[in-house]
Amino acid sequence: MRGISLLWLVSAVVSFSAPAASRPQAADAAFSRLVRSFELIREYYAPPVEMESLARAALIAIHNSAPVNDEMRCAAGNSAVVRDASPKEFTDVARAFRCAAPGADSDPIAADALADTAIAAMVSRLDKQTRFLTPLKVQRLVPTSEDRASVGLTLESRPEGFFVVGARPTTPAGAAGIREGDKLIAIEGIPAARLSLSDVIEKLRGAEGSPVNLTMQRAGSPACTVTLSRKLISALDSALEFVRRGSALIIHIQGMPKGIAEAVKTGMSSELFVPTTIIIDLRNNSGGRLDQAIELADLFLDEGTIVTSRGRGKRDVETYRARKGQVAPGVPMIVVVNHGTAAGAEIVASSLQDNNRAIVLGEPTLGAGSVQTLMPLGRDYFLSFTTSFEYRPNGNMLMQAPVIPDCQSDAEPDSQWDLAIEVGAKGLTSCPHRTGL
Repeated sequence: MRGISLLWLVSAVVSFSAPAASRPQAADAAFSRLVRSFELIREYYAPPVEMESLARAALIAIHNSAPVNDEMRCAAGNSAVVRDASPKEFTDVARAFRCAAPGADSDPIAADALADTAIAAMVSRLDKQTRFLTPLKVQRLVPTSEDRASVGLTLESRPEGFFVVGARPTTPAGAAGIREGDKLIAIEGIPAARLSLSDVIEKLRGAEGSPVNLTMQRAGSPACTVTLSRKLISALDSALEFVRRGSALIIHIQGMPKGIAEAVKTGMSSELFVPTTIIIDLRNNSGGRLDQAIELADLFLDEGTIVTSRGRGKRDVETYRARKGQVAPGVPMIVVVNHGTAAGAEIVASSLQDNNRAIVLGEPTLGAGSVQTLMPLGRDYFLSFTTSFEYRPNGNMLMQAPVIPDCQSDAEPDSQWDLAIEVGAKGLTSCPHRTGL
């Protein structure tokens, strides 16, 4: 189940056929989408959930969104939609949907809006990772070539504002001297405090070559405004950086985009020296594609379990194991993590730690080992929800057992590499707070 991600950690795209439409009413397609959402959740959603509560949420949302305008028609209960409502829990939902005003039978926009509201109400009862994607949201997730250009900033939203956690030197932001730890104060004079993270991302994007003014502030310094020209930045351009520090090779990875494992392999083979230590920096790496996390860990292992996925059913278990042919046999490894290391990045760190291939340095990771699968609902509608949980090679669930560093350190970001190099040269005994292997 190695698949495609539009969001963060996605294992597969599951096709689901819509039932044949025998009636032209606009409400039928919208209601079918609502029913399909309910049935997909019942069949694939991994955490325990009371399906009756989801049906009640949909019913309440419909009543709150559109008043019933014809009690006689509603009471009849013999509409086609009610007859076709396969989940028994949906009988009342079907009747309310058909009878809700204004004219969902003949108005496609009203029907879609009503179904969307009901689906959103059900989703609100699930975990925070579950999302219902309407066509507009899907378009925003897949920007056009005209607005895919950006400045190369990776930002983290904290209670005190937006902070830079990544700015590669090859990007406009990195070339301008913006670095990790800097705070975003404003975009085009608009205070960042007034914006959501999605608003910030949207404002940073634009046509290639177009300018954008950012007001930034570094700790201990006054805020200043810089003008950057947007650039088309591939996922790999912003995700991977090789840094040589003496005889140590540092591989800084942000995200797990398509091709990252192969890019790491290619980059390492192009290095003209044999490192004495390999440092993989996964700080503030929130994951991405499950298949890439597995392949990345596999680069440095010859054997052993990488991760096990467990879904809803007893037989829904898939274990991924390393294959022979690691790229740097015998070279000591250190993985640097922090509280922002999550999902796929945690899979890499935990697999290398549990298989005794690497020392982990830094802060405990987030513990976000769940897989979100993107399910099509028809006509550019999608549902992304938790379909399985990830287990470390030692058998512990990642959500309950995040990665605890062997060498714990909350040093400043710039000094973590120096500490990792020192640990690589002197061994684990040089750790300021050693927890042991």
